[in-house]
Amino acid sequence: MNKAKLVNELAEKMNITQEQSRQFVNVFQKILMEAIKQETPVMP
Repeated sequence: MNKAKLVNELAEKMNITQEQSRQFVNVFQKILMEAIKQETPVMP
């Protein structure tokens, strides 16, 4: 699944706008990338 499909699915399932979904995905991606860089467990 690519990012655009993820944004669409998330918006549909959570009943939020595409923009809200896109913002969530972008922030979540940044948080994950920072955790990976710091070698922090993401979801144990």
